[in-house]
Amino acid sequence: MPSFADRLRTAHQSRFVGREGELSLFENALEADVPPFAVLYVHGPGGVGKTALTTEMKYRCDDADVPVSAIDARNVEPTPQAVEDALLQEGVTGSDASPETHGVLFVDTFEAWTPLYEWIRTDLIPRLPASLLVVLSGRTPPPASWRSDLGLEPLLKVLPLRNLPRRLGAAYLDRRGVDHAVRDRILTFSHGHPLALSLAADAAMQGDAESFDPIESPDLVGTLVRRFLERVPTTRHRRAVEACSLVRVCTEPLLTALLESVGDDDEPAGVAHDGRGMPLIGAHDLFSWLRSLSFLETSPEGIFPHDIVRSAVTADLRWRDADTFDELQQRARSFYLDALDDATTAPTVRDDGSGTAQGILTDYLFLFRQNPIVRSFFQRLRDEWNAGAPPVRDVAGETDREALRAMVARHEGEASADCFSHWWDHAATEIHVFRDGEPEPAGLLMQIDLSQVSDEDRVADPSVDAACGYLENEAPLREGETAAHFRFWMARDAYQDISPSRA
Repeated sequence: MPSFADRLRTAHQSRFVGREGELSLFENALEADVPPFAVLYVHGPGGVGKTALTTEMKYRCDDADVPVSAIDARNVEPTPQAVEDALLQEGVTGSDASPETHGVLFVDTFEAWTPLYEWIRTDLIPRLPASLLVVLSGRTPPPASWRSDLGLEPLLKVLPLRNLPRRLGAAYLDRRGVDHAVRDRILTFSHGHPLALSLAADAAMQGDAESFDPIESPDLVGTLVRRFLERVPTTRHRRAVEACSLVRVCTEPLLTALLESVGDDDEPAGVAHDGRGMPLIGAHDLFSWLRSLSFLETSPEGIFPHDIVRSAVTADLRWRDADTFDELQQRARSFYLDALDDATTAPTVRDDGSGTAQGILTDYLFLFRQNPIVRSFFQRLRDEWNAGAPPVRDVAGETDREALRAMVARHEGEASADCFSHWWDHAATEIHVFRDGEPEPAGLLMQIDLSQVSDEDRVADPSVDAACGYLENEAPLREGETAAHFRFWMARDAYQDISPSRA
């Protein structure tokens, strides 16, 4: 009996068309004793088929018994340590135990690691095993510094993806079973854009193909998404798409919470409803239906729509039905806050749940990505990151002591510098620095475990004394809980303003 993975592969390959040249290039590299390149950089606009291509490459690796490691950069914080941890989790290390066997590392959505591009080029790639072939895929081409690097450039193969030619677009629609009556209209409308083809096929197959007529528009995908939402089976199905688009990653329990009290007012006749007027379509069935949609992608965390679809759906909902948009937002916030409370208080989670709590917080903050204040903050931060190579976080050493103390004194005065000296060798203290190539560290982060603070420590540092007093009076720690106080967190030049050292 075929496994679920076998079924996924069959479903993928039943719809995958074209890209013969790109796949031939990749397979030749797998078969070569010495591959002609070490890094394959696939780039193209959203929806052009990068993920579909790299998925097919992974299947070709399976056929050739080539080990595969895969990371979606969206799910990994853009810091050197987080990337190193993700690689280690995938079994990628600096060792090269079996140089005769090629392995392939796939990194999808590579643009999410933009702050690390220079670190990856100068530090990470040179340390990877010589037998490892790296496939990076993202929306943007490689930076100019990658192309001008005399060591990397000969080993870098850049592969831009374009829309499918008309004959392959027609072959895709054949595989989808789209009626011939509408095929030419879809091909003309989509211009071979793979995501547009799949969305148009979905929309056409929801209703009467004879009457389906996509409208030429600069907002190609937005038009198709709106047309698709008009043709879903019920309003509750449309709500499911909207809810899934609102959050970073959707799971079945989250979908249940999001749709619990969101009403529907235009169901077709004959649909059974419960006592609240809701159609009897459970979250399980809706989640399964969502997974069948061509513009929904699957990850180990759940499902999520393509970025272009997400933008179009959420913008349409906010404009068309602001009350439902706000209600879904509130439902999501409540779900994440409850989950965060569980992750940080349940004894079975607390011991190793820091990653879980961090992930929940990431999901929570994702809800505010369109907030003008938050958006401007992150835009400033991106500008800081892109202004030059980002600093690398490192453990502070004794040689950093005087420079860091001087940094504190310069920004906060000698009294704070004395407090810094007090905590330097303390058992409760963890100190990290950020390095950017300059002699003086680019930034400082000092964290203090308040459970290890003595009365003498509180006398020596009024800030820590105030933090301990607040805990005692307002939020006493329960058994097994700890509290961390970020005593000093500053950048060499920007102090506590937005900077890469305070990202």
